[in-house]
Amino acid sequence: MSPIVSLNTLISLDIRTLAKSRLLIDGKKFKISWSRNSLVVKRMELFAQNNGLFVRGLDEGDHPFGRGSESGFLGITYTDCFFGGSRPWFRCPVEDCSRKAAILYYADRLVCRHCVRGFFPSQRANKYERLVDRLNHLKARIGLAPTDDLALARKPKGMHTSSFFELKSEASRLEERCLEVWCRSYDALSNNG
Repeated sequence: MSPIVSLNTLISLDIRTLAKSRLLIDGKKFKISWSRNSLVVKRMELFAQNNGLFVRGLDEGDHPFGRGSESGFLGITYTDCFFGGSRPWFRCPVEDCSRKAAILYYADRLVCRHCVRGFFPSQRANKYERLVDRLNHLKARIGLAPTDDLALARKPKGMHTSSFFELKSEASRLEERCLEVWCRSYDALSNNG
């Protein structure tokens, strides 16, 4: 079994982005490339046909569907939405899986997050890191950078005053909670050391 990997380090193919760009229409042919630090790291050519995508790797030695296969077919299934329309999903190309997935990840080949044994960074965060993430999210909503003091906060244009004070109050409570958790973990480390 392959090692567990962080999903944010892998190249991903998101069907929602393809659908929004109207690329899932039968007969559409397009190319996709992924870059890191301004260098192209992966290129694929895709062709939409019969509720699926025909995928071909464009890089030398590229095998999007495993060793020995430079091209293959990604099945797409649709589910009905409650208020009409439908939502597309990839079918995981791994034979034993076939899960519906909005995103496929490239790790030697295209697979769903379960087959790649991937995790989201937030799933590995400790209590303190989760609290800090929540605090930073609240600070961003009221127009502050993560390092800014809450006392500097000014109501953003368009935000209700009551919403602003509610968010600011919640951020203040979270700041205190972060400090408590940090102090508790520091005490535990210093007592064990």
